Amino acid sequence: MKAQAVSEWHPTVRRQNLDQMQAGPYQVQGRKASDLEARTYRTLKALGWRDEQIQFQVAILGGRMPGGQMLDFVLYGPGLVYVVFVNGDYWHKFGEKLNITRRNEQEVTAVMPGARVVSVFSNDLATDAIARVTLAKWVGRG
Repeated sequence: MKAQAVSEWHPTVRRQNLDQMQAGPYQVQGRKASDLEARTYRTLKALGWRDEQIQFQVAILGGRMPGGQMLDFVLYGPGLVYVVFVNGDYWHKFGEKLNITRRNEQEVTAVMPGARVVSVFSNDLATDAIARVTLAKWVGRG
């Protein structure tokens, strides 16, 4: 069996190859966004979430100041609040950086009791179809 090149199967590389077709810059609700954040927003809208239910780049605990956080998406559904972190694999999914991501999730849970906190990574958003399955699983329909 012929070995596949890394670019054919690695999720981050696959995402970069697919997104070259859709060049940025990207925006969500009038703010600068990454390709993954833009795909997440488009997918949330496709799942039925309305703009008034979605907040993008919400500052807590001082926002971008030391000790603060920026929440990528906060979703307000019937009786539920979801916090969705959109993370690239390289910066958030491996080693100590994954521990920091998990610690950030715990801080949000402490500050926003009752909110469901979800982190999605590059491979969860590699294509529109994959993003739809992933987000439908974690936050459902709006």
